[in-house]
Amino acid sequence: MPGPPLECCYGFAVGHCEMRVVASRGELELVAAESGARSTPSVIALSATGEWLVGDAAAAQAGKNARATVTDVLALLPREEDDDDGDALRLRLSARRQESLKVLTLEEVKKRKKRDDDDAPAVLLAPTGSGDTTLLTAQVAASKLFASLKKIADESNDDDDDDVAACVVSVPIDVY
Repeated sequence: MPGPPLECCYGFAVGHCEMRVVASRGELELVAAESGARSTPSVIALSATGEWLVGDAAAAQAGKNARATVTDVLALLPREEDDDDGDALRLRLSARRQESLKVLTLEEVKKRKKRDDDDAPAVLLAPTGSGDTTLLTAQVAASKLFASLKKIADESNDDDDDDVAACVVSVPIDVY
C-alpha cells in the first residue's frame, strides 16, 4: 500500500564538475547552499589537518593541495570495464588532469584496509604539509558528496522536525 503523498521531494544532481539540490514543493526550485550559490563543485579534499573538505572549500585549496584533492569524484566510481591494476582509473583521472593522485591497485587497497570486500582500485591522498597519506575509495568519496548534498537539503527544509526522507539522484550517463 503506498504511503501518504510527499509534501517535498529532493533531487540530487551530481555531475563531473558540479552538484545541485532541487526541491519539489509544488514547483521545482534550485536550493541554494550556505554560500548562496545554487551549485557546488563536485570536489573533495583532505586538508593537512585531516579534515575532509567538500565543495567550495575543497575547490578553494585545490591549487596548493593537488595531491589530496579530487576534482571529479565521479571519476573514482568503478566501471564495468575497470581492471584490478587501476589502469582504467588512472586513465580517467588523467583525462581530468588529476595525474598527481596516486592510484592503488585492488591488491594494494586490500592490503591497506586488511579486508577483502573492496572491489575496485582507489586513490591515495597525500595532503601538502602532512607526512600522512589516506586511502580514498569511491564509496567514501560518494558518501561525503551525498552527505554534503543532504545537509544543503536539510537546511532548506522549512519543517525543522523532518529530515529529508526522499530524494532522486541523477548522474551523467557515462558513469554507468
